[in-house]
Amino acid sequence: MCIIAIKPKGKKMFDDATIKTMFVNNPDGAGYMYYDKTHKCVVIQKGFMYYEDLISSLKSKKLDDVNVILHFRIGTSGLMDDLNCHPYPVYQKNARRCKTDLGVAHNGILHDYTPTKSSLINDTQVFIQKVLSNLKKGFQYDTDKLLLINELIGTNKLAFLDDKNKVTIIGNFIQDGDYFYSNTSYKSRVYYTHNSVSKPKKSVSKAKDSTSKMWYKTHESVQKVESIFKDDDEETNDFWKWYDSKYLY
Repeated sequence: MCIIAIKPKGKKMFDDATIKTMFVNNPDGAGYMYYDKTHKCVVIQKGFMYYEDLISSLKSKKLDDVNVILHFRIGTSGLMDDLNCHPYPVYQKNARRCKTDLGVAHNGILHDYTPTKSSLINDTQVFIQKVLSNLKKGFQYDTDKLLLINELIGTNKLAFLDDKNKVTIIGNFIQDGDYFYSNTSYKSRVYYTHNSVSKPKKSVSKAKDSTSKMWYKTHESVQKVESIFKDDDEETNDFWKWYDSKYLY
């Protein structure tokens, strides 16, 4: 399921506690992409399997004046490795470090694109190969193309960042202050475990929270817009039962 977190340009990076919470609740690797003003491109850096490495990387850059999209993974297909971390370039070969003109992060499970259990790659990469990479460049500005993508992904969520420093989102995102999240696992009241943090004392059920309607929008800063797509539900109980069996001691 994972979580996507969006920091609009002109805003400070998420605080360390929020980043750690997202990492702990989605413990299969993290990554981020940001707009590089010097080279006018999107830079992707990912494969962070420990919170401390991610924090160190983020703090080594000046990111307040650009859009940044972070992703924290819960792996449901493909290997649990650095290359299966998000985000991904759309029109070029996947890499742990790369510069690209368009990157994407995904939250959810694309059942129609889920590979076999033996696959090295995950459902997101299959979707990129079969759908996104076959669309003409600039599709993120085309309402019809976005409607098509939304139909294909159902209640999944996508966030794109392009070489114009513009963010495009598809799906129901939560706005909390100046920031946007694809679900509530950025909240500290959800306690799960990871090998880089202490073991929780007991299992706690998934937190519930009301969400504001966020759908696709392309802009220099992400903005709330009127809902034009189907409603989106929280992650199902079946998913969280699976999560608990995998990560809770």
